[in-house]
Amino acid sequence: MEKLKCNAANCLYNYNTICSADEIKVQGGGTTSGDATFCGTFSTRGLGNYVSSITNMNYGGAAKQLLSNNRMEPHVLCDAVNCTYNSDQICNANGIEILNDVASAAEQTECQTFYPR
Repeated sequence: MEKLKCNAANCLYNYNTICSADEIKVQGGGTTSGDATFCGTFSTRGLGNYVSSITNMNYGGAAKQLLSNNRMEPHVLCDAVNCTYNSDQICNANGIEILNDVASAAEQTECQTFYPR
């Protein structure tokens, strides 16, 4: 994947619109539109969530990002079975965008890259 842009400003994995999670999961099941998709990995910023999410942090990618202009590239799992980019529950889009700049819950995020089959 070339890039993953995240606008969920309140997510602890969001670092200047770059996702620092090692793995994210787009959820939405059998949806036929992007409106029903959301980032299931979303976690609000806070010490408790940081501690519980520490095993999913992409430290290597974060260090690489700090030393160069490479973007972090988490593994993207996807439950949106009706999305063109879903291949055996793996997103194969060249880039995805998670939208919602004031998100306070996973269900308030949305995968903007969803494209129906």
